[in-house]
Amino acid sequence: MKKLQQILFYCLILFLPTQLGLHFWPSWAFISGLRIDYFSPTIYFTDVLVVLLFFLNFPPLPKLRKWHLLLFILIFLNIKFSILWQVSLYKWIKVGEFAFLAYWVSKNISKHLFFVSSILLSFGVLIESFLVFSQFFQHSSVGGVFYFLGERFYNSSTPGIAKAVIFGQEFLRPYGTFSHPNVMAGFLVTIFPLILNQIKKCHDKNHYFFLKIILITSSILVPIIAIMTISRLGILVMTVTLLFFSLPNLFPRNPLANPKKFFFVFLVLFLIVIPFRWQLNQLAIENFFKNPFLGVGLGVFPLTIAKGIFFQPAHNIYLLLLSETGLIGLSMFLILIFKTLKNSLKIPLIIILFLGMFDHYSLTLQQTQLLFSIILGLSWSKMKA
Repeated sequence: MKKLQQILFYCLILFLPTQLGLHFWPSWAFISGLRIDYFSPTIYFTDVLVVLLFFLNFPPLPKLRKWHLLLFILIFLNIKFSILWQVSLYKWIKVGEFAFLAYWVSKNISKHLFFVSSILLSFGVLIESFLVFSQFFQHSSVGGVFYFLGERFYNSSTPGIAKAVIFGQEFLRPYGTFSHPNVMAGFLVTIFPLILNQIKKCHDKNHYFFLKIILITSSILVPIIAIMTISRLGILVMTVTLLFFSLPNLFPRNPLANPKKFFFVFLVLFLIVIPFRWQLNQLAIENFFKNPFLGVGLGVFPLTIAKGIFFQPAHNIYLLLLSETGLIGLSMFLILIFKTLKNSLKIPLIIILFLGMFDHYSLTLQQTQLLFSIILGLSWSKMKA
């Protein structure tokens, strides 16, 4: 049974960058006749793997504590008073799925499991690299089997497609198997330190030489892909990560050695980036004042957007949580993050928290939600990654 759980987890890691799923379109998944992806209940292949993992390792019921009761009350009230309770109910079920995954990782991860997972992540980088290069040079999606891995059909004439102009020439930004180049860049730069860390520790003679080659090759490809996506944040984070590993004396080894200083810097950055995507962030603040304690309902932010604006979440995970779950929900999230940062594996989590100031995908899209859950689980595990 333990071996089967490990195989399922390996499959989950291998298919982590993909988004093969079955979408459902009930009436409440539409706004003004338009399909809203964020509202669509979807069964992803990766969901199936997590559910199978759950039934093979049904977790014991924890001893109820005061914060458990507070959480259950928050969830119940958030759904009950949501402006679209069906969406909030679905989103909270997803939160339960991701919480279980983080719990499973924290209890079952081992050095061997982590090493194999790093190899599988690196292998995923190789596949994404092939797809990215193909998309970049042929100026369109590749199709074929990649469609089933989540590649969207597009070409240079597709409305709303991400483009960039370099030296007067227009380029189509590659998507890989993700919904946007920025999401792919964020995913890759988050796993980048995990791969680099394994390369540093991979001196055991028992490790096969070709596995080291996969790790090294993927570590070279991640910066190249980040540049090709033309994601400014992705390139910035990738550059800082490279400096951190190559010139460690430039950075404090423990970013929480001085918690007050760390959170002061974090708060200053947060206030600086609020004007980015101001229209959406301003709406999040307005939603908060309408219902400051419980929010408008988990996952329903796009419903509060006026006509004429793209129906999408606020591009700041903290304002998004404040809007959808109120002060109580955001406070519980920040307490969890604070406690997690006291553990190991801080760098990937800090990357997620930083990227979350500028975009919402770590809380709203399947691939990055799963990655966030796994990073949280790794941080709470007793294994020193």
